[in-house]
Amino acid sequence: MKAKQFLIPVIVFIALAGLLFGGLFVFKKFIYKDTSYVGKWTRQVDITDFVTDIMDIWLDDALVGDLADYGDERVFINVNLTINSNGSWSESVDEASYAQAQAQAVRIAAVGLTSFLEKRLECAEVTPESVGKTVEELVQEAIGMTAEEYIAGYGPQVLPTIADLNNTYCHSGSYEVKNGVIARTGLGSETVYELYSVQDNFLLISGKSDKSFEMTPATGTSAGTSLGTAIDAEPVVAEPDGNDGSQSISPAAGVVYPLVYIRQ
Repeated sequence: MKAKQFLIPVIVFIALAGLLFGGLFVFKKFIYKDTSYVGKWTRQVDITDFVTDIMDIWLDDALVGDLADYGDERVFINVNLTINSNGSWSESVDEASYAQAQAQAVRIAAVGLTSFLEKRLECAEVTPESVGKTVEELVQEAIGMTAEEYIAGYGPQVLPTIADLNNTYCHSGSYEVKNGVIARTGLGSETVYELYSVQDNFLLISGKSDKSFEMTPATGTSAGTSLGTAIDAEPVVAEPDGNDGSQSISPAAGVVYPLVYIRQ
């Protein structure tokens, strides 16, 4: 009798546990939908090379001589990504970050111009010590403005216009998610299948997948790419045709994997 009394609660507990785990399985398998990717995200794009290339061309064509040094400062713009719960998405250049990048690019270009002039003055045996003035002071005396003011007013266009950047980085379309793959329209003439993962406040799109929603990375990508590796990697700037010859690149210009976004 006592054994039966003991077994009854055990059986009830096992039955309840079975119902609980069974319910959780059904919920996760057939009802639950991961929406951790939904929201507003932003990623950085390094456009330093554009600035230095423009200045190299301008100095070489306009002044003829050794090209300048620009230091180690990098120029970034932010690209904002919105993934909506209704199956639509959009991406564009952040205007505030563009304004900051514009001012930063002018400053870096001015450093390059000053460095260039310093080298040319050294060739003429003119140094700050010999004349008692810095190169910046000599520039201001000669042209009546600072190097930054000269670049901003009379120099080359050191950054693409925001319209030109959006021609590369502005996209929109629809999406579908399944098995760790996001399928997006709006990146080209065909749907693009990409491997993605969400870790804390980061969204990582690590590369292209095949068209069957399977976890099969395209050549040159890895489904196991870690977020830390992606963040620590050297920044890569897409060439104007969207292909730098070494990265896994989607049909859209401006998409060079891995793409690392942080939640806004």
